[in-house]
Amino acid sequence: MKNADVNIKGAEILFNGKDRNLYGETNHYLVENGQKITYTFDSPISISGVKVVFDSDLTRETFDIHDVERQHSMRCNQLDDSPMMSISKTLAKEYEITVTYADGNKEVIKKDIENKKRNVLLSINADIIDISLTVNSNWGNTDKTNVFTFEVK
Repeated sequence: MKNADVNIKGAEILFNGKDRNLYGETNHYLVENGQKITYTFDSPISISGVKVVFDSDLTRETFDIHDVERQHSMRCNQLDDSPMMSISKTLAKEYEITVTYADGNKEVIKKDIENKKRNVLLSINADIIDISLTVNSNWGNTDKTNVFTFEVK
């Protein structure tokens, strides 16, 4: 059974300034797949964008690769037609971001069903009354997904 959705009044709770797990630290939030995280504002606010940082397992502990490959640097760009070597099991695979505009209209502003990106930066430039992130699955097919940041700007 799914946990209750998380509704946050105005605060940017999923943002701690650390976009990765450091040695001996856990800086991600464990989010149940299908659980909606919503920022709700008492009155419309003007935002310029949203930033989401997913867990791409920078230590490569969940990669299905040989130990030697764990020592090489990761690609700085992953294009749609780039050969896939391995993908982190902790990375969000399917997610969507939805906004409710000041006029009450709702819109899914981003939906990805085969995400391969750690950082999601969206320009919005609108007056909104709420914004939601829902992660539906990850590449490891587990029930929960690590999210470092869900920040409204």
